[in-house]
Amino acid sequence: MASANSIPTIEGILTRGVRRYARRGQKIQRLIDRLAVVRVVTFLALIAAISFAVSGDYMAIGGSASVVLLLLFLGELLLHDKLYRHLTRCRTRQTLYADDLNRINLDLEAVVVKHPMTFPLTHPFIHDLDFSGPNGLLKLIDCTHFLASSKRLQSWIEVFSTVAEVRERQTSAQELAPKASLRMMLRTRTYEHASADLDQRPEWLDLKAPFTANRYFLFAATLLALTATTLILMRFIFQIENIPWLPVSGLAFISYAFFGRTQRNFIDGVMKHRHPINATASLASILENHQFSSHQLQAIHHRYNQSQAGKQLGHLQAYCEGLNYRANGLAHFLLNYCTQWDAWYVSRIISWRQQHASQLLTWFKDLVEFEALSSLAHFNWLFPQFSPATILADEKIMFEANCLGHPLIAEAQRAGNDYCISGAGQIHLLTGSNMSGKSTFLRTVGANWVLAALGASVCAERLTCSLPRLWTSIRIQDSLNAGVSYFYAEVLRLKAILNAVQEPGRPVFFLLDEILRGTNSRERLIACKAIVEYLTKRAATGIITTHDLELLALADQAPQQIQKYHFRETISGDQMTFDYRLHPNELKSTNALRVIKAAGLPLEFETP
Repeated sequence: MASANSIPTIEGILTRGVRRYARRGQKIQRLIDRLAVVRVVTFLALIAAISFAVSGDYMAIGGSASVVLLLLFLGELLLHDKLYRHLTRCRTRQTLYADDLNRINLDLEAVVVKHPMTFPLTHPFIHDLDFSGPNGLLKLIDCTHFLASSKRLQSWIEVFSTVAEVRERQTSAQELAPKASLRMMLRTRTYEHASADLDQRPEWLDLKAPFTANRYFLFAATLLALTATTLILMRFIFQIENIPWLPVSGLAFISYAFFGRTQRNFIDGVMKHRHPINATASLASILENHQFSSHQLQAIHHRYNQSQAGKQLGHLQAYCEGLNYRANGLAHFLLNYCTQWDAWYVSRIISWRQQHASQLLTWFKDLVEFEALSSLAHFNWLFPQFSPATILADEKIMFEANCLGHPLIAEAQRAGNDYCISGAGQIHLLTGSNMSGKSTFLRTVGANWVLAALGASVCAERLTCSLPRLWTSIRIQDSLNAGVSYFYAEVLRLKAILNAVQEPGRPVFFLLDEILRGTNSRERLIACKAIVEYLTKRAATGIITTHDLELLALADQAPQQIQKYHFRETISGDQMTFDYRLHPNELKSTNALRVIKAAGLPLEFETP
């Protein structure tokens, strides 16, 4: 049996990955540099061979050498392209491993997200729970590269899904988590095709087919083009006189111009959307060739496998590649004048569209779903110390956790707390001295609840929860441009929360931090009492932090609905330390003057 020390850690795997692909990249770069020198030598030798081939004495030797050197030069070009693709892939994987190292070390400013999510400022919880911003939780969760996949992940965060949907995502993410090589293959290819837009219906699916794609019309035009080409060759290569090459070639030119103008819009529409085609074709084999056990992943695999998505997308990709030469004006003219090249590929694409247009959108959607699920799985893999939550189908609010911690606090500094709140109209009043961890605890509960509703692992040994509507008021922002003061901004936020409580549907769970701190203590106390009474009467459940010890008297008036908890500090001389542990009942001591004194403010205080 392997010892514990021999089991590779996630950090070790990532570190070795960065080093391995850095070494491979350096090796390939050296090969490319050497090949560049060889190509120059081969090209100069080719020029010399051609010069011999046109001389009278060495024509045979020079001609033979020219052919060999030309083939060698073309082979070197192909080898260069292959090596460069390998180099790009090595650099991509090195970047992905480095980003993952930054994720597990919580150096999130160094993590580059392809499509950062944006949420409205009025969102019920996202901005208060450390999800947004340069050091936000989204950088841990979002490993997607397609914009559509990022949007899919965002939709799961914005609105809590049904219990069945969350459980299905949990199962899929847990199945994909240990499949590191599969996920790396997926992430590498999505990184390379990140510009592909899989979120929109391609315009070319709805463009009217040019009538030049009609098979009979196309055969006639192609016959005319081939006849004109043959007559031109006979006249100028074989010097055959008295053949109608001029009128026939003129008709062929008119046909070439007519076809080009008629089908230009359709071709431009197809080529504009070739990136999603290339991306889906590149990734189809991943979804087709791997077996899965979860219902959600099996369904995706079945749709791809049954419809032969890889094969059909490969055909479409080949048709698009056949039109990709059009930037070369001379090649475009010769191919279309001699064979009506574009028209044949347009005909093939239209035939493909008739058979597979509806399936294409399903393939896009399934690929987006798979990448979003893979992103959740990658989060679970990066943090194996986290645990899957147990999601309850019960309508009542329930949140019970053991060793609950904040995922953005390093494990060595993280303090885990056991915590439970359940039932309708239950309110926990949380007191504590400054810097003791009250606000962090609110964000810890909220962030883990969102992770659970997303289907990701949570920062706890165990978490059982239902799926309520979540509302927070923790980080209130004033607005000079809108003329909104801090106090009024908080009032508007509280209004939104109280309105949500009245709405039908899932019950509301709220997290309120030091509400109405922007006004005087007497009026704040009156308003806070009214808010607490309003929330309890309407069966809303949540946590409120407060420094108003008078507010805690409400717990004595309604002990079945309101409970008190606190965080405390330890004072030794002029030093204060915090254990960040949640304790029952209230804390009646305060430390504001000690904090001011410890900060070195040159003030004298009256003895209380």
